[in-house]
Amino acid sequence: MLTRASRKVVRRAPGTLFIRGASKDVVKNADTHLKVAATGKSLPIMYSLVNDLRVACYHNDSEMSSTAIHVEAGTRNETSETNGVSNLIARLAGKGTSSTKVEEMQMKLSKMGASLDVNVGREVTSFVVTGFSKDSIEHANIVSEVVNSSIFDENAITKERDAIVTEIDRNMENFPQITMDYLYSVAYEGTPMSQSLTGSIKNIQSLNRKDIMSFIKGNYKAPRMIVTSVGGKVDLDKLAEAAEKNLGGINNTFENTQDYCKPCRFTAMEVQHRDDDLPLAHVAMGFNGCAYDSPDRIPLRLLAEVMGAHDKSDGGLGQGLNTLGKAVQNPDSGLYSVTSFSHFYSDCGLFGNYYVADAENLYDAGLFVCHFWRNQCLNLIESNLMRAKRSLKGKVIDDIYSLPALQGKLAQDLFFGPGHPESVEETVDKIESFTVDQIQAVAVEYIRDQEFARSAYGPTEGVFDYNQSIDALRGYRW
Repeated sequence: MLTRASRKVVRRAPGTLFIRGASKDVVKNADTHLKVAATGKSLPIMYSLVNDLRVACYHNDSEMSSTAIHVEAGTRNETSETNGVSNLIARLAGKGTSSTKVEEMQMKLSKMGASLDVNVGREVTSFVVTGFSKDSIEHANIVSEVVNSSIFDENAITKERDAIVTEIDRNMENFPQITMDYLYSVAYEGTPMSQSLTGSIKNIQSLNRKDIMSFIKGNYKAPRMIVTSVGGKVDLDKLAEAAEKNLGGINNTFENTQDYCKPCRFTAMEVQHRDDDLPLAHVAMGFNGCAYDSPDRIPLRLLAEVMGAHDKSDGGLGQGLNTLGKAVQNPDSGLYSVTSFSHFYSDCGLFGNYYVADAENLYDAGLFVCHFWRNQCLNLIESNLMRAKRSLKGKVIDDIYSLPALQGKLAQDLFFGPGHPESVEETVDKIESFTVDQIQAVAVEYIRDQEFARSAYGPTEGVFDYNQSIDALRGYRW
């Protein structure tokens, strides 16, 4: 039985938030004015075990729950020789443990109506079991067994390597993914962040069980692991006991810590893969963003919402849309889609947009997008900011009812954010607090007259010149 003395308790009471101090946690009253039906029963609470493994819950009245182990290890922790090992580990999850065969594991999950999924990111790998909330403790036992006791059978490794190679070949037709992979390869050139999530075919074919075990031994440590449960009401004490029983023996000491997460510098450059046989050009441009815990994260997300996402397939005549939306919906325009993105990591971030245009209008599309960003720096319209706030708040509130979104937010909050799960009220208050002048100041800092990374794939001859793009972003104050 896990005793109270063997864990550090961090509890949230309604209307309070924790401020991390140097020596102790200070409880402060939170002035929360937004009332959401579910939030009264969805305040996050957290334990930290003696080996520094953390356990967190986010409750609501759903009959479904999602129990996960998040590991702060992903493609950023791989070397150039082992790029793709995280993806291989994910594919092998559930393919047998030291005490349970793969058929038995599948039968156990099937009887509970549960599923096992593994998501690989650049800095976090998540092992998730989703099912009925009444079985959440058993879900925790299963996912702990998968993380702690997988055998990585040689036959299974060979089979999954072949499956990954086939998937990589198939993804060569996934133009948005290829373009974004190119963008990361130049934006973080020479750093682990430039590596793809899947790995290269050459690397995948050379990976073996020794590489897998070496990666797990070096990165799957208790301080880099979090056990989380979101959805239906879970007994946190029982979840902490299960975590202590299954994962309490995981090592919390590191070797070669000086090599862990070296700073990933941003590089302003571009790459073009010209293929005139394609009908449309795909272009991604990314600015040097901020880290997840930066106060500029919310303003950058708001700027991304100001741009929004527009596609010709959405239909309509463009009434009520911003200038980009009207341009995309114009039947005479060669701009087919525009989408913003904002990615945040432990010490860096990438913010920008992705657009698709035909070869004849590619130059004008690039100029148009640059002018749009310049206008947000110099003349952000208040009504556009209000719409962006409503859109972002809507997404934040919708995430309460999305188990994968809640899991991802918990992991980022604990690994890269304030160190405790941030409630929806806190996030919404931050969104509401920013003014037009503050957002413009952030836009000027990150966009105006700033160099950027860019990738282009397809008939790229007419891509807007890089130096002219810098001039178009600069603009002038009159």
